[in-house]
Amino acid sequence: MKPASDTPRRDDAPGTKLGEDGLAEIYGVLRPIIRPALHALARRAADRATATDLALLEALRRGNGQAADPQRDFLTKVDGRPAAAISVVNPDAANAFRGFYLSRPEFRGQGHGFALWQAVLRHAGTRSVGLDRMPDQQANYARSGSARPGRTIRCRGSCAPGAGKTRTACHRVMTLELGQASAVCTRETKRLGSGAAVEKEPARVPHVLTNPHRGPGLSPGALRPVSDASGVSALLARCPKHAATPLRQAPDLARTCGVAEVWIKDESTRMGLGSFKALGAAFAIARDAARVSAETPSAKGRTYVAASAGNHGLSVAAGAAVFGARAVIYLSDTVPEAFATRLRAKGAEVVRAGATYEDSMEAAERAAQDNGWTLLSDSSWPGYTDLPSAVMEGYLQMAAECVVQMPAPPTHVLLQAGVGGLAAALAGHFRAAWGDAPQIIVVEPEAAPALYDSIRAGELVTSTGPVSNMGRLDCKTPSMVALRGLSQDADSFVTISEAEAEDGVATLSQHGFATTPSGGAGLAALIAGLPGMGPEARVLTILSEGPENG
Repeated sequence: MKPASDTPRRDDAPGTKLGEDGLAEIYGVLRPIIRPALHALARRAADRATATDLALLEALRRGNGQAADPQRDFLTKVDGRPAAAISVVNPDAANAFRGFYLSRPEFRGQGHGFALWQAVLRHAGTRSVGLDRMPDQQANYARSGSARPGRTIRCRGSCAPGAGKTRTACHRVMTLELGQASAVCTRETKRLGSGAAVEKEPARVPHVLTNPHRGPGLSPGALRPVSDASGVSALLARCPKHAATPLRQAPDLARTCGVAEVWIKDESTRMGLGSFKALGAAFAIARDAARVSAETPSAKGRTYVAASAGNHGLSVAAGAAVFGARAVIYLSDTVPEAFATRLRAKGAEVVRAGATYEDSMEAAERAAQDNGWTLLSDSSWPGYTDLPSAVMEGYLQMAAECVVQMPAPPTHVLLQAGVGGLAAALAGHFRAAWGDAPQIIVVEPEAAPALYDSIRAGELVTSTGPVSNMGRLDCKTPSMVALRGLSQDADSFVTISEAEAEDGVATLSQHGFATTPSGGAGLAALIAGLPGMGPEARVLTILSEGPENG
């Protein structure tokens, strides 16, 4: 598809190589886009970098290439303005790594990115060029002459596009969403062979951070999660909808993952709400109501307000309805309308506020202060710990059931986390029941590594990143109480990519388990090839929600 006659003129030959001044120009224009990408790559490089990762990071920071391949940055200008840039490193005769494609929005869809891609492949020659695993781009990669070894798409040799549709698709492969960046380097690239050799190519594995604070924790002596489940079990026994959820063994999935056993605590039927969250806020409201009268618990006249990414709000709404209270739930714009509909069906008032979970949390907190309502959050911060601790205490029921249902203690426990309440509650109970033997591993989205970043920093910090497809885990700031507990009880923290989360859902579906990227994140880490899982491993993990919540 040729550009229209009024398309801006491209001044330089496609793929003009850049010197230091050219890099400064394009990176200066696009610095707000580049910064989060550099941050993400720096985090990965600090944890488990390959030599190529470090070389690329250093080259981008210095802005003048690397000694092994100084002519590695390419720029296209239109009407004298930087339009797009891309980098490629040829570290040896067999491999090349392409990354940091940047495009100004007004020049997208005009073929400039494809011209850069051709220049990159000419520079790479016959090397294998590492690409990323974005699932929605696999067909585009294939049309541009790529092959799929194992789980990672890579392009070898040259791009051979057709006209029109294919050309546009090739450009879209590299196009960025506004305000985000592409930091794509494959972890382990070998020269592509053929047949069985290609299938054995290693795939990217999740990024793992060993917890340096295990045992004493970040704040010795500070408030940490309750680990005794007797209180919540006694109160829930009075609830007619309460019943233990099943612990399901998955032998076929265990064989797929190369481990001895996989046990899945299936929370998709919990109290008719479809999620483990039914145990949290509802328990906190029940506790408040029982304090009014043990014989006739009531929260009549009280308004509970909460921010939610979905399931926590359903629990608040359900608990408020049972005990005669009012529920007001704040949702960010990223929460699907299906959740808002379900909340209203439970009797809650729904208010939309902000673009992120953090925005909706701030709005809920202001509403509580302005109206004298009770803020019921599943996160905690200095001065606000009582109700979040009660929410976490509710989750202990699930842990207590696991301890009874497991035929023997597991060797590994995988727990997905957003603000960390579920993971901290279960980790504390499992340590009390099983001691130090199980490896407890916390799994987060790569786009929202709130606990991962805080553990590495040695203090509570707010992470940055794009919106994650693991919506219920897409929280950038961890709960203070949860962080303290996990700093003591968790052995390691893991991040998984959006593609790995989607792969996990698809694999689980093949084995008869229906969930969402959020609900299956712990299992997705296992499926993606989590290091340290040997053939003797007995793995316990949580399917935290059913598919209707996605």
